[in-house]
Amino acid sequence: MLADNSWALRTLAYNAALKKSVMERLGGECVNCGCTDIRVLTVHHTACNGAEHRRAVSGGKASYRFYRAVLRSGDFAGLECLCYSCNDAHGILACSVL
Repeated sequence: MLADNSWALRTLAYNAALKKSVMERLGGECVNCGCTDIRVLTVHHTACNGAEHRRAVSGGKASYRFYRAVLRSGDFAGLECLCYSCNDAHGILACSVL
């Protein structure tokens, strides 16, 4: 454990606030099942181009950089809020190339 973890705590709080802001802009709940637990909500790319889009807007870096880039641009087109379970299922059922 860090002796002085105030920087780490501020960073975690900042990252959580970014995620919360993005999720609120996307409705704050999973569009499939209605889950509202922020801990499991994620951004889903409706065109199944998540990796491309993340690389384009944030260099493919950590999620907080993606959240910050989307908030700055204000462009939420093609994005929706899904929980991890629904996002995984959607990726398997709708975005796979099988």
